[in-house]
Amino acid sequence: MSDVNRNYKATLFEHIFREKAPFLDLYEACSQKRLNAGEITCFDLDSDIVQRQRYNDVSFITNDNRLIFLIEHQSTVSANLAVKLGAYYFDLLMLWVEREAVDIHAEKAVPFPKPEVYVVYNGLKPYNKGYETFESGNFMQIKVPVIPIRYENLDNKSANNNLAGYSYLQKEYEGKINEGWDRIKAFKYAVNQCKAKGYLKGFVEKEDFITVFNDVFSYDNQLRSEGKAESKAEIARKMLADGEPVDKIVRYTGLTQSEVEALRASM
Repeated sequence: MSDVNRNYKATLFEHIFREKAPFLDLYEACSQKRLNAGEITCFDLDSDIVQRQRYNDVSFITNDNRLIFLIEHQSTVSANLAVKLGAYYFDLLMLWVEREAVDIHAEKAVPFPKPEVYVVYNGLKPYNKGYETFESGNFMQIKVPVIPIRYENLDNKSANNNLAGYSYLQKEYEGKINEGWDRIKAFKYAVNQCKAKGYLKGFVEKEDFITVFNDVFSYDNQLRSEGKAESKAEIARKMLADGEPVDKIVRYTGLTQSEVEALRASM
């Protein structure tokens, strides 16, 4: 599958699961624990410091600062995940330090929130659910649960489960791509199949749902071909350079208006 189609998975994953309600379904599938929406607050890097080039797919922190959840979406499981996940956690931890005005130089120990890390796997290669240890030479080692989330691997396929909806949309999309369908035609078909099954309510009913992803895929693909990181900040910069209006960039990237204005001022 082409780069743009692989990148589609990450774009869609971030768009859906950075909202609290869908995240609760995803977290339950990973941890077998159910959280209430009131227990978590969004803490993703892009919404805090858009200039950073490194960010994970989905991250949340508990409101009482107990845990930082990191969920990394992979279509191919990278051998370098130990360093990637470690870097994500420390970036989030430093944002937490800034937000809480914590003095890390103080003599008294700081009760830092501990990380809870999951890798969700949506690739074609068979992958059994379980813990896997990722190493980077002698530098770092992380043992994390790897959760296969392809539709056929899910136990809960109910219409109100957003993870099932996401996985079903991908299954239908990939099926048509493999039949040689045009990317946008295949995506429209998958969206209509989700509507018929009642999946992803609140997403697929939006008039601009397909248009948003068509445009974001296009900008992502341009950036990948230029060898740049396809962060939301990079997409926004590309759209600004193309003269796109701020409100459109906000809608397509999920950044706030002030963040987009700050990017424009820095160009």
